[in-house]
Amino acid sequence: MFYNFSAMTELTYIDLSMNTIGGSIPADLGQCKNLRFLNLSHNIIDGELNLTGLNNLQVLDLTMNRIHGEISLTFPGICDSLVVANISNNNFTGEIGSTFDQCSNLRYLDLSYNNLTGGLSLGFDKLKEFSVSKNKCNGSLPSSFFNPNCTLQVLDLSENGFVGGVPKEISNCKNLEDLNLSGNNFSGPIPEEIGSVMSLQALYLGSNNFSRDIPESLLSLSNLVFLDLSRNNFRGEIQEIFRQFTQVKFLLLHGNSYTGGIVTSGIPNLVNLSRL
Repeated sequence: MFYNFSAMTELTYIDLSMNTIGGSIPADLGQCKNLRFLNLSHNIIDGELNLTGLNNLQVLDLTMNRIHGEISLTFPGICDSLVVANISNNNFTGEIGSTFDQCSNLRYLDLSYNNLTGGLSLGFDKLKEFSVSKNKCNGSLPSSFFNPNCTLQVLDLSENGFVGGVPKEISNCKNLEDLNLSGNNFSGPIPEEIGSVMSLQALYLGSNNFSRDIPESLLSLSNLVFLDLSRNNFRGEIQEIFRQFTQVKFLLLHGNSYTGGIVTSGIPNLVNLSRL
C-alpha cells in the first residue's frame, strides 16, 4: 500500500475498495486527522490494524482482507465518532469483551468471519445491526444482553458455540426484523416472548437443540416471511401448528428426523409457501 499520507492532512474520504492492495496499513494514515470515511474492503491487506489518530472516523470498512491481531487492542482509541464498523472476513482474534463499550455512536457492527472467541457482554441500547457470525464465540446469553432500551433491527449470532436457552428478554428488541441464531448449541424451549416482536420478518433457529414445541405466539408475527427450524432433531410427526403459518413463504424443516405428518400438518395448504 502506498505511503506519504502525512502530506494529505485535509483528507476526509478514502475509498480504495475492490483492488489488489497488499501490505499493511501505513502508520502515517493516522495523520489524516479529518478522515471520516475509510473503505479498504476487498483487498489483500495484512498485518495488524493501527488506526491511532483517526478520532473523527465515522465509517470504517475493512471487510475481505487478511488483517489480524487482537480486536481489543484496535478500537477503543478510534471509536469516539464511529457509526459504522465492518471488519468481517479477516483474521482478528481474541475476546470482544468491552472493546466497543466506549463507542457511544456505533450503530452498525459486523465482526463476522473472523476468529473471535469467548462470550458476549455488550448491550444493544444503541446498535441497530450486529453480526458475529462464523466465529468461535461461546457461552450463554445473559438476560442483560437484551436491555429494555434495545434498538436492534438485525442480530446475527449464527455459526458459533453459544449454549443454553435464549433469554425471554429478547422481546425487548421491539424493532428486530432479522434474528439469526442458527448453527449453535442453543437448547430448551423457543421463547414464546419472540411472538411479541411484531417487526420480525426472518427467524433462523436451525441447527440447534430446541425442544419441538413451537410457541403459538409465533403465529402473531404477521410480517414473518422466513422461518428456519431445520436440524433441531424434533423427531416424530411434523407439528400440526405449521398449518397456521399462512404468512410464511420460506419454511425450512429439513434434518429433523421426522417420521411423517406432511399431510396431517396441513403444510400442503400453505398457498404462500415458495420453499419447503
